[in-house]
Amino acid sequence: MRMIKRNKQQSSESSYLRVLAEQARNRRASATSKK
Repeated sequence: MRMIKRNKQQSSESSYLRVLAEQARNRRASATSKK
């Protein structure tokens, strides 16, 4: 994986949002499976 230092903050923010979305999706999936 090649990292662009120029857009480091932007890329980190987008990846952070991506992780949050993934966690929310997993949480929703686990909640539905628990039911």
